[in-house]
Amino acid sequence: AIEQYVHQSEVYMAEIEGEPMGVVCLYPVDARTVEIKKLAIAERYQGRGYGTLLMDGIKERVKKDHATMIVGTADAGGGGRSPFTKRTALGSLG
Repeated sequence: AIEQYVHQSEVYMAEIEGEPMGVVCLYPVDARTVEIKKLAIAERYQGRGYGTLLMDGIKERVKKDHATMIVGTADAGGGGRSPFTKRTALGSLG
């Protein structure tokens, strides 16, 4: 659960006209690596490219302090990575 790592994480929230649009939680794995533990886009903004914009901004932020960003996903029995993980192919940022 998020309570296990949120206090050690960097949490970013994106807003549109003062309304929360999305949130991402970055957990430090080590001095050079962060893991995306949570990424959420409000339902009304899904499917409109806001998740991609949020990830683009997070990647730029992470590049300043870290060499690598990994994506943590929960396997809910689907047998693999989520479509989002496949599409963005996150890995080394160096």
